[in-house]
Amino acid sequence: PVLDEHRVYWDRYEGCFDEGHYVEIDPFKLEQYEDCEDSIFQSLCYGEDPHQKNKCFDLDGHIQMCADHRPHYHEPFVHFTTSFLKDLKRVAFVGGGDNMILHEVLKYPTVEFVIGLELDQKCVRKSFKHFHTQPLFEDEKVQWWFGDATKSLTMLPKEYFGSFDLVLVDLSETATSLTVTDHLDMFEALSLLVKPDGIFVKNEIYIEKLSTLFDHTVTLYEDHIPMVCKQDFTMGSNRIDFLSPNFELTKKYKPETYVYKPLEDINTHYRILKDYSKNDARAQGNCEKLDANIYDSDEQRRAGIVMIVEAEDATGASMPAEKMEETLRKAITRSGASPLSSIAQPSEHGGAAVIISMKQGYVVAHSWPEHNYVGLEIHLWSQFVQLETIKSSLLEAVGSTTGPWSTYRIVAGGMLGTDNWKEEQATIGPRPIESRNCDPINSSGPDKTTIGIVMEEGLSLIEKKEDTTVLVLCGDNTKDSCKSLDAFKNKGIKNLVAVWSCPEAEMEGSNGLEMKNGVDSIVLCGSVDSTEWLVDIVTKYGMIGFIAVDPDAARTVVRSLTSLVLEESETHEDDILTDNAITVVPLLGESHKHQKALVQARRQRRVVDEYAASHEVTVGPLGTGMKIWFSATRHPAFLSDVADVASSIKNRTGIEAAVTGNKLDIIDSTVPFDGYYGTMDDYETVPGLIQFSNQLPLGFQSIYQFEYKKKAPLSATKFKGILERILAEMNLSVTASAISSESGDGSLIAFTLKAGHAIVLWDGGTHVDTNLFTYDETIQHKDVFAEKFMEYVEGLEYVLRDEMPRGTGHVVNSMDEIGTRTPGCYDVYQWCSIYAEEGKCTTDKEWMETNCSKTCGVC
Repeated sequence: PVLDEHRVYWDRYEGCFDEGHYVEIDPFKLEQYEDCEDSIFQSLCYGEDPHQKNKCFDLDGHIQMCADHRPHYHEPFVHFTTSFLKDLKRVAFVGGGDNMILHEVLKYPTVEFVIGLELDQKCVRKSFKHFHTQPLFEDEKVQWWFGDATKSLTMLPKEYFGSFDLVLVDLSETATSLTVTDHLDMFEALSLLVKPDGIFVKNEIYIEKLSTLFDHTVTLYEDHIPMVCKQDFTMGSNRIDFLSPNFELTKKYKPETYVYKPLEDINTHYRILKDYSKNDARAQGNCEKLDANIYDSDEQRRAGIVMIVEAEDATGASMPAEKMEETLRKAITRSGASPLSSIAQPSEHGGAAVIISMKQGYVVAHSWPEHNYVGLEIHLWSQFVQLETIKSSLLEAVGSTTGPWSTYRIVAGGMLGTDNWKEEQATIGPRPIESRNCDPINSSGPDKTTIGIVMEEGLSLIEKKEDTTVLVLCGDNTKDSCKSLDAFKNKGIKNLVAVWSCPEAEMEGSNGLEMKNGVDSIVLCGSVDSTEWLVDIVTKYGMIGFIAVDPDAARTVVRSLTSLVLEESETHEDDILTDNAITVVPLLGESHKHQKALVQARRQRRVVDEYAASHEVTVGPLGTGMKIWFSATRHPAFLSDVADVASSIKNRTGIEAAVTGNKLDIIDSTVPFDGYYGTMDDYETVPGLIQFSNQLPLGFQSIYQFEYKKKAPLSATKFKGILERILAEMNLSVTASAISSESGDGSLIAFTLKAGHAIVLWDGGTHVDTNLFTYDETIQHKDVFAEKFMEYVEGLEYVLRDEMPRGTGHVVNSMDEIGTRTPGCYDVYQWCSIYAEEGKCTTDKEWMETNCSKTCGVC
């Protein structure tokens, strides 16, 4: 019978939980500690079990990541993929807000640039707090873009597309179904980031979608993962066929891994391969000339980019407000931008607050002389290519040319009616890249000699030909024709046996082994319900290591062999087939349904820890050529070996031949996990813990984005009056204000405060941004400021919400999350304070001093 793969897949998944092959977690409580917080997008929870050295991260009630299965998820995601690359310089990841993908990627010193697109800043910041995974805002080769990825993709520099060696996508199904432009969905836009010889990876099974985008696709499947039981990945590439890993980067740099160790055990690579397909772009209709106008030309969807810059060791931090204003205006002019109006006021801590509007956007600066720190932000709505130049010019102006500084980007609101918008669009967003194989089809196909060459080349898969019993299933014995058998004669095979069938009218039975044309043969008649004929062969020649099924083989004989594999006969497979037996089965249309059942049956493992696989080779055109399936057990590099067979067939026949499909093992019971459980100790956490303790937040900033749903007109005057009213109600003292409407259809309304700033950006249409920065982080940005703003401007709805601390020490977290600042002194676990209250600093002194040194007062 043909297996119902969908049913077996989910039986296998559910069985994992039924049989307890995971670590239990009650959503979301590990021990009694939990840290939960809602963002505008989702509910984030973090929990820990200190004595198991485990921490977990949960989104909306679904476990995303735990220390115990961190290696099982991220190692295949990153290192399995790099096993096919010869170089790794540019990497993009989407999702991955726990910062763990970033750290796996940076294990390769060749990496020159990494860009991360993440929706929710809270995920990045809270993961740093709990897992101590640094986001590396201060690393110049790491670039973070926060915001809706559908918008971020339209804002990326056009040269980014088609430039990445590796694109890693860790998103939910809902996110990937969204549209980016009028012409592209999320998958299609992300796929354009990959180089022709690069690799695209998506968590979960998306082989159908990726098969329409790439020439080669493969899925990975793991069913032995702590906590979550199973995990899948899908990969695509247009130049890499995933058949033969080179392991060049693995051998050269030896990245530290815990479960994926192909240089020590090749099984860790091949056992997770599931399905492979080679895809015909011509047959899919994907070889038409691509439309260069695939960006979204809808003016209402314009966006802007905010770059946050934390300039530390800034020698210019002590400049008075007027001097700071003058210096920054000159720097902006030098960078090629056009400053317009500006306001500058001293701040309550002896520093300065400066806001400068530009034709291209605006710049904000806040200085703290005491800490040699200047907090900068650059918001552009045009001439985006100048962003890095403006940043460098501003850093030079405030005397922070050598760093350290931290940067990240937020995709925010833009401005309608700006000059040269069409020219701007030509520099950003997706561009068409023709990297699929669209070469003309070679129309030649297999002929009557091809099957013999296929079988002959298949013999190369046998490790010890002279000792292997080779079984050939032929057709009607009265016709005396078997091309597969002819291929094996005179090949030095000592134990070659042919199995023939009787004409259908013959009675049940077997004539026993006898010589026929120089080959020991057996003729089977009738329905062949018994498998005793296999026992006779093994008794005389030994266990069978290679089975060739001729295209003319009788269905009764094929069915009998299938019953052996499915354990439906009185004979056990282990008594007939060698551990690494190989089967070669041509499938020549619907009439070969019994051969197809045999291929499916050969995918079942006899024991839970062995490797089983079936690989399809197509000889001739992809759609119409001859399909041959090669199956094996306990042959880990079988896929690579079958690829070599296909290459040999092509060389001998002159006909296109390639591996075009792959079906790995499928069984009804779950493989028990009896291997590695990760812990927090597996990864370097000390640098993150030190950074966490060294952070010095000096203020809190929010950028909220809204869409206006009413028809009543908006105006800069209205926004200015509302902003003044809200600031007065919040007792935030205004020191200066200005309105700038010279850049486009909308307006910039800016206020400097005694302790911060408040800005409203209206794009002239329906999009409104608020930008509030307060030195006092206890001020309620969302619950008071934003809610009042929505109340007074009736018709506004949230679109995005970004909140971040500002300050020094490569700040990531607010003081509320840090607690008492003790540079260089830290706790590994949040539970330390509870343990200390229980007196464990004394009763469990060694463990507490190692893991809770801050709470126990050791440092």
